[in-house]
Amino acid sequence: MRIKINFSYRLGELVGTRDLEIELAKGSNVRDLLTKLTTKFGNEFKNDVWDGENKTYVSIAINEKMSDVNAELNESDEVYLSLPVPAG
Repeated sequence: MRIKINFSYRLGELVGTRDLEIELAKGSNVRDLLTKLTTKFGNEFKNDVWDGENKTYVSIAINEKMSDVNAELNESDEVYLSLPVPAG
């Protein structure tokens, strides 16, 4: 199934794009998506976004609804990933 990913400005700077489409197996969840993105973007993505197991460093929304790594994805879903904005 095809999933559209929108990255926040800061995260887009990290990965080099603001928008991406990716193919995942039917029945995949956000955890599967983050694992695939970690493989694609490497250690910097892993260090700033996803530890590869349970901890995320991003906010996740699916079709404009806040979500988490266990949420199941469906064909044509739009996932928005955003790094936290530093307070100061």
